[in-house]
Amino acid sequence: MINKDEKDFLWKKIELRKKKNAIETENDLYQLLNTDIQVSKDDFIKILNSLEYSFKQKLKNGTMKSTTFISIQDKLPEEWFGVKFSVLKAKEKRDNKKPTINNTKDQIKQKLKDKNIDFDEKMKKSDLLKLFENKNILTFHGFNMK
Repeated sequence: MINKDEKDFLWKKIELRKKKNAIETENDLYQLLNTDIQVSKDDFIKILNSLEYSFKQKLKNGTMKSTTFISIQDKLPEEWFGVKFSVLKAKEKRDNKKPTINNTKDQIKQKLKDKNIDFDEKMKKSDLLKLFENKNILTFHGFNMK
């Protein structure tokens, strides 16, 4: 399924902890990527799931131009989900992050809608941001204005 160059390329992208453990125990991951063993679809998925987070994203989004990368990307099994956000605290942290002045007014409005915070469409960007500072204690937007 994957050739020696692809195996070497993937081995470099394995998460550091997993790579260290694989070397110490010479586990399946080590055997799959450092020997001439044929890699099945299930084995390939196992390898893909061991990759660094950022590299998984690149594989899914196609952001590299190397021929080895493209070759691996073309062989991705349909069953592979890529990055599983359900197990990542980073996704939850991103979703709960308050908008800042750097966000667009539309992004701020969308975040307010997502949090079920009432607001007036005509409000200024700075006033919309103040609604987040109130920690949604009171959603009446005029109450906290001075």
